Amino acid sequence: MSVHNKLCDPEFNKIQTKAIKLNFPVDSDMEKEETKKKKMKLPSIFFSCLLLFTCVTCLPVYNKRERYLIQLKDPDSVEILCLQDDSVTSFSHLRKEIKKVFSFGKFEGFVGEFSKDIIDRIARNPLVEKITQDFAIQAFDKVIYQEDAPSHLVRLSQKAPVEEVTDTTYYYGEESQGQDVTVYIVDTGVFVEHPDFEGRATLGPNFSTDKSNIDYIGHGTHVAGIVGSKTYGVAKKVNIHSVKVLDRLGQGSLSSVIAGLEYAVKHSENIGNKGVVNLSLGAAKSAILDSAVKAAYDAGLLVVAAAGNNNRNACQTSPAGSTYTLTVGAIDDKSDTIASFSNFGSCVDIFASGVEVHSLNVDKDDNDEQVLSGTSMASPSVAGLAATMLEQGVPPERIKEEMLNIAIWNAIPHSDIKLKSSTHNTIVYNGFGRDVTRVTAS
Repeated sequence: MSVHNKLCDPEFNKIQTKAIKLNFPVDSDMEKEETKKKKMKLPSIFFSCLLLFTCVTCLPVYNKRERYLIQLKDPDSVEILCLQDDSVTSFSHLRKEIKKVFSFGKFEGFVGEFSKDIIDRIARNPLVEKITQDFAIQAFDKVIYQEDAPSHLVRLSQKAPVEEVTDTTYYYGEESQGQDVTVYIVDTGVFVEHPDFEGRATLGPNFSTDKSNIDYIGHGTHVAGIVGSKTYGVAKKVNIHSVKVLDRLGQGSLSSVIAGLEYAVKHSENIGNKGVVNLSLGAAKSAILDSAVKAAYDAGLLVVAAAGNNNRNACQTSPAGSTYTLTVGAIDDKSDTIASFSNFGSCVDIFASGVEVHSLNVDKDDNDEQVLSGTSMASPSVAGLAATMLEQGVPPERIKEEMLNIAIWNAIPHSDIKLKSSTHNTIVYNGFGRDVTRVTAS
């Protein structure tokens, strides 16, 4: 049997794999070639690719190739992969896809451009330690400053409560502003013409009982301002998209909210943007609403929800009680105490500023602001931060984990947490602020 036929024979491949594990040659033909192998000038790593690309000549050819890094487990065992000279021919057409070989210390591997089918076969080889795409790396983000910022932004980029710091600056990354990410404000509507949105806000459908898309009470506009306006926004380059599901009284229905979620999923798929849904709303526990939230999550949208303002366990409500939301409670950022109205419990993932939060009003005067309190105001700070993380390439399913990794832990006074059973002691933080010496919470 020729070497080419052996490479394409499943039984030979099984024996070959076993030979690698036991570190002995498959047949006497290989022994006869030992002398020739020692004389060959190519690095042994190239010969290892002979087995890595086992049966490659039998594979269909795919045009799409991507750049991958492959690390091998044991550099000392690659010599067993040196097959007959004519097998080099089957390897030679792949050799041009290998861009560089690495061999230093105990690290041995190579980088090249390969199709997904080839990579899948490489991954099954017992000699392979790790495979990863050769992704881009850039310099650390330049920090930008917004002086005399609103307190919710100051708190987001500081490690101490606002009353303990003299610095009223908001620190954030130049490449962490939510560009090319869309945040869906599923709410009372948004005054998208407000100049502080700088043309980044657009109107979606109206699922409320109102005949107009107008934000009559300013709730949705205030929320959207916290997410992404120039003055009050966490993510200053994010796209805001209004989905009206609540009327001029701030009321809606289960079906209107689900319609809003459905629209957000389909719109996000159509435009191809990464997306976040902000739900500064809630109701009693609803299995159907929770199912709709899960469907949005499964479709690739991150759903951020306000914990609620009833000073009760958020797990008893929807959508805050869903496992598939990033649920946000409210703190008073002056003291880091949990707001008296905020829901609590194990379903609250993180806390953000929610007391006397300054943001946009539904007035065309860009100097006109309104001050509101509620978990509705805490949720958009987290939604905005999530948008910046999506921009940086963090997958939606990893956002919660990554946000908790950089969060400020155990800053809420223990006496406060003791009264809120099973509540996580976590405050949102964007990671760009300066360390501040603070008084220990008690």
